[in-house]
Amino acid sequence: MTFSIARFMSRPVRTIGCASSLAEAREQMSQAGIHHLVVVDRGRYVGILSDRDIYRREAEKPIEPEVLSVGEAMAADVYAVSPEAPLGEVAFEMARLGVGTALVVSGEEPVGIFTTYDALLVLSRWARAGLA
Repeated sequence: MTFSIARFMSRPVRTIGCASSLAEAREQMSQAGIHHLVVVDRGRYVGILSDRDIYRREAEKPIEPEVLSVGEAMAADVYAVSPEAPLGEVAFEMARLGVGTALVVSGEEPVGIFTTYDALLVLSRWARAGLA
C-alpha cells in the first residue's frame, strides 16, 4: 500500500516575505507554534526559514534580528514534492539529502510542509498499531 505525502503533511503553509526581518519571523513562528516558514518573494516561494536557521545566524556573530532579513538567513535549496509523492520516497530523499523539511507544492503553490517531526508522528502511529 502506498500513501501520498498529502495525507501526512502539515497545513496551512505559513509564509513570510524575503525582506522581512528575523525578528518578525521569530514572532510569527512563536505565535503560530511552528518551526518553519516558507519564504516568498514576488508571489513565489524562494526558500524555507527554520528556527534553527535563526539560531545559527545568531550564534555565528552578534546580529540585530530587527535588521537582518529573512532572505539572508533562509535555506534557498528547497526540497519540493507534489502532494501525490509517495511517503516512503519523500522520507528516503529527505534522509539522503540530509534535510529536515519537504515543501509540498501543487504547481508552484505551496500547499503543505512535511518535516522530520511529521515523519516521527507517522512512525509512532504505525508502531502503536503494530504496522512498523
